[in-house]
Amino acid sequence: MAPCAVGKSLEMIAPTARRPTPGQENIVSVTTAPPSRNAAWSPITIDEPIGMLGMFLLSWFSGVGIGMVFLSAKPWQPELMGILVMIYQRANMIASGKMVLANNLPAKRRDLFDWNPLFHTIDQARGFVFLNYTPRFTDYHYAIYYSMVCIVIGLMAEFFTRQHASASWNKRR
Repeated sequence: MAPCAVGKSLEMIAPTARRPTPGQENIVSVTTAPPSRNAAWSPITIDEPIGMLGMFLLSWFSGVGIGMVFLSAKPWQPELMGILVMIYQRANMIASGKMVLANNLPAKRRDLFDWNPLFHTIDQARGFVFLNYTPRFTDYHYAIYYSMVCIVIGLMAEFFTRQHASASWNKRR
């Protein structure tokens, strides 16, 4: 373990400490970065903070749904699922829409992004944060329905997998 600034290891300071999950890290950064910036420079104005938080949570909800589908398929083909998860993560990073504005995209380009629930939640969050931005081509209902369908499929597939998967499958890998 790497030593801390005071020369003691992390285990000596907090023996039961565990590494925070990526979700916990996101919450910490969302709750500390804006107030820090606010204190250092000019104030930040968020038009509708509750709506922004809702889109943040909806993005998590869609990640849970998609993750459940991948998790339920992993016992059947672990190597393939690892590759598919990596491909999906990279496609999701490109198609999430955080680098482009949905209102500025031509219709043919927007069709490349519309499948992604993050595209909808990020664009809707922009609408809640910025006073002068109104999302015209995205809808948060799509992300809700997409997430709910993924969770139902993931739960059904997990139930099926628990009924039919064998503990000996991992022994040969």
